[in-house]
Amino acid sequence: MKLIIVGIGGIVRMSAYALVLFDVDGCTAIVDSKKLCLDGKTLVNGQHGHMKLHREKLKVEILQLSDSKKVLNEFEDEWSTSHRSIALDNEKKKRKNRPDGYLSVWPHDMDDAVPASDNHVNEETPAVQQPKPKDVPVQ
Repeated sequence: MKLIIVGIGGIVRMSAYALVLFDVDGCTAIVDSKKLCLDGKTLVNGQHGHMKLHREKLKVEILQLSDSKKVLNEFEDEWSTSHRSIALDNEKKKRKNRPDGYLSVWPHDMDDAVPASDNHVNEETPAVQQPKPKDVPVQ
C-alpha cells in the first residue's frame, strides 16, 4: 500500500512501512507508517517523532522507510551489526534496561563499537600474517 499526500509542493509519495528505533527501550520494530506522528512533515530516514500505541505516545526515530517488510527485515539484520546498534546493546547492559533516552545513544569511539564479549583477545587465534613480497627480477 502506498500513501499519497498532497502538500504545498504537489504530490508526495509516502512509504507504507518504517523501521523505527524506540527511545523507551532501544529496540527496533517495523511499523505501519500511518501510525507515526511527525507534525505534518514528510517521512525521512533519521527523523524523530512519535508513535501511538495503546494510548501511549512513544518517541521513535525512523531508521529506514520502504514499501516492503522484506526489505526492512534485511536492513534491520544489517543494522543490528552497526556501530550504533552495538553501542545501544552496551548501553542497555550498563543501564540494566532502564527505560528512556536510547535515541541519544551513539558510539563515541571504537570501544563502544565492539561488543563486550569481543573485547578480549583469544590466545588460540593465530596472528594475521602479512603477505610476502613477490620476487622482483633484477635487471
